[in-house]
Amino acid sequence: MPGVGDACSFEGGCGRTPTAGGRPDPQRREHAGLPPLLIQVGSSELLLDDAVRLTGRAGADEVEVTLEVVPRQPHVFQLDDGSAEAAAALERAGRFLLARPGGERKDAGRPIR
Repeated sequence: MPGVGDACSFEGGCGRTPTAGGRPDPQRREHAGLPPLLIQVGSSELLLDDAVRLTGRAGADEVEVTLEVVPRQPHVFQLDDGSAEAAAALERAGRFLLARPGGERKDAGRPIR
């Protein structure tokens, strides 16, 4: 089926199992073999239930997964330049990445921004 593959892409989405419309559905895919996941979602997020469901399914497939639910935050709250919650979430995401193989800092000593 065109557009359905093993990897994620902007155009084709993720996974091998298509939805009824023929598009891949990341909720229905097999997650085994994925690298560790960090899922950050606001409690006011329209997709909160999807994030929780994805966390459970990935964990059931033996994927290391961390779910962070940030109180009273909307969709893509991390993009709000003036928000302390956004800054803290981005800092945690940076630390998550640095803790992974290949995540060494090239600018040791400078804060992550």
